[in-house]
Amino acid sequence: MIKNKRILVTGGAGFVGHHLVRKLSDEQSNKIYIIDNLSFGRKELIPNNKNVNFYKGDVCSKEILTIITKIKPHIVYHLAAIHYLPYCDEHPLESFMVNVMGTRNLLNILQGTKPEFLFFASTAAVYTPDKGPHNEKTSETTPIDVYGASKLVSEDLCYLFYKKTKVTTVVGRKFNIYGPGETNPHFIPSLMEQINKRKKIIKVGNLYPKRDYIHVEDVVDYLLKLYTAVDSSFQIFNIGTGKEHSVRETLSILKSFVNHKITIVQTSGLKRKVDRPHLLADIQKISQRVKKASHIDFREGLANLYKN
Repeated sequence: MIKNKRILVTGGAGFVGHHLVRKLSDEQSNKIYIIDNLSFGRKELIPNNKNVNFYKGDVCSKEILTIITKIKPHIVYHLAAIHYLPYCDEHPLESFMVNVMGTRNLLNILQGTKPEFLFFASTAAVYTPDKGPHNEKTSETTPIDVYGASKLVSEDLCYLFYKKTKVTTVVGRKFNIYGPGETNPHFIPSLMEQINKRKKIIKVGNLYPKRDYIHVEDVVDYLLKLYTAVDSSFQIFNIGTGKEHSVRETLSILKSFVNHKITIVQTSGLKRKVDRPHLLADIQKISQRVKKASHIDFREGLANLYKN
């Protein structure tokens, strides 16, 4: 349990961010500070707790220097990023500026304030496509999209930050996260939106890809526990479940919940020109460091998401 800490969460009004802020703010001795420009995040998702402070700001701006210098956070969770793949591919310069230069700007500021702990939200998209599970040490990193490339560069910046400051730095390569409060039109929230509107025809893209889906509550649990699991070092961890499910399988599970007849239709506009057949996490490393009984079952997680 994290207590009596000043905690900065960039992107704290986003999908993972607002869930993390809610957990951190449950401990009243913590003071939580959010920096988010609300380009993708939503302010109404932020918990209305007295120990939560919101600053509308951009990680690329000079203005955050004053904010962070005043806060002097003990812990930093850097989640702010543009991460919806189609958007990144359509806006490569903007994505590079936010994901890379925004990270660089933040790290330059943190060199002066020197927090105890830095978590950087990276992605499984840094890995070279492969059939087997991706391992932090042995798997190659050759991204096939703008998002993955921007995050891989930022990982290197985080390593340089650690070498200069010796601040404990953790890079979390997140796999496919799902759950309530998603702020981007990814596959599962897109399906849920169509189903909730009681559409009889559900439009999808590719049916064959398999992904390692992890519930947002499990991700937040890992983020909290990694603070005490790593000491005075630079570490990279996969954040996934070690299990993969195809698009077709996911659709089959969702169809079993729906009480109206639906027809699945593939549309060319939703098909990705370049798509990985597999994206699966090797979770041996994080399992050795973090005590976690189990992950939320995928079917159970989808069922709860559908009900709510």
